[in-house]
Amino acid sequence: MNSFSDISQTVLELSSAMLAAAREGDFETVRGMDIKRRQLVEQLFLKIPEGEEGVQSLRQVVEQIQTLDSALMQLIRQERDQAAHQLQQLKKQNRASRAYQTVDG
Repeated sequence: MNSFSDISQTVLELSSAMLAAAREGDFETVRGMDIKRRQLVEQLFLKIPEGEEGVQSLRQVVEQIQTLDSALMQLIRQERDQAAHQLQQLKKQNRASRAYQTVDG
């Protein structure tokens, strides 16, 4: 897996797997895959073919990554918002419980 083509294929497969994991709600797996993907992207930039062909190849890969990442970020924002809502509900329940204990006790 040393060529630009091999690395770019692996990066795109990993990006797709990250999106699939996020759709399943497995954000720990997404985080682990992201670390690996960042390392591969660094390798990818070291293997860019020379000339206009290399620029075009890199542009295509980056655009595909951006498309997948856009969908991934939407899922991450939804998860973040849901977690914030749950935290807010928990805080309300705790305040109500403390208020009840103060009145009752």
